[in-house]
Amino acid sequence: MKKSPLFLSLFISSLLLCSCGKEITLSAEAPKWDVQTCDRCKMLVSDKKFSAQVVNPTDGKHFFFDDLGCALMWLQGKEAKEWKDKALIYATDPRNGTWLNIKDNELVSGYVTPMAYGITVLPKGTKPEAGKKVLTFQEALSEIEDVSKQKAAMKMHKH
Repeated sequence: MKKSPLFLSLFISSLLLCSCGKEITLSAEAPKWDVQTCDRCKMLVSDKKFSAQVVNPTDGKHFFFDDLGCALMWLQGKEAKEWKDKALIYATDPRNGTWLNIKDNELVSGYVTPMAYGITVLPKGTKPEAGKKVLTFQEALSEIEDVSKQKAAMKMHKH
């Protein structure tokens, strides 16, 4: 049975299309504001001053959060277990909404954030306002875990 040149062209084209994978993007991307929900608490991602995202470095999948605290708590769970230490974590600068990699910039506590974790990111070398404190990554995790425990205790004591 003889194959036509058109059939061969279509066959080769389809193989080429199938082999082209989606390009992996590791940089920050804007969520669908007021449409997309937080991957941890399921609230709408709508506050451009305190949003966060985590990027899986192996496949480029972006996970969006309404608060940096939600992002860091989510990273401690099972979904990111295999790649959490290599994850790219971005949060918005509360002054202008610019996405910043939290590992290259300053984590600062003392803010009023959507889920009350109180931590955001500022560009490296930025002096925080009075009443705000620069934290290490471990200090930020510790503060976020404390807030999470307080929230859980409050839920248990509701009548």
